Amino acid sequence: MIREIIKEYNLNKKLNPDTIEELYKPANQISLIDFLNTEPNREFALYILNDAIVKRENTDVSFDLEDLIFASFLLAIHKNPEDFIHVFANIMEGRTVSQKKNLSVKIITELKSMFTDVLVISINIRDFDKATYCNKSMV
Repeated sequence: MIREIIKEYNLNKKLNPDTIEELYKPANQISLIDFLNTEPNREFALYILNDAIVKRENTDVSFDLEDLIFASFLLAIHKNPEDFIHVFANIMEGRTVSQKKNLSVKIITELKSMFTDVLVISINIRDFDKATYCNKSMV
């Protein structure tokens, strides 16, 4: 399945959203990592990471941080020095600068231990307004 997905990407230079979602299933994640370790395709990995970043920045789309980390890892296994991880984190307003800094340090510390070959790992934390926040239990 992974080979067919990458073949589709190489042909069209894009994937449909349902196909990308399939890649985030745990069994497919393992298969994709194994595949890219034997047949590197940095362009494909970069495409998946860019898609994850766009989804993460779009507040209308639910997207787990773990999926962003996975997409970052796909690029990191290619071991290109220009590759980097930058995390965009959004948290509800009300935290102090000190609390946000502490969270940044904890996240970067964890990512450094997970991605030892990535030269640049960074984060920024942004507040979002409590007044405009909504989740399914509020509807």
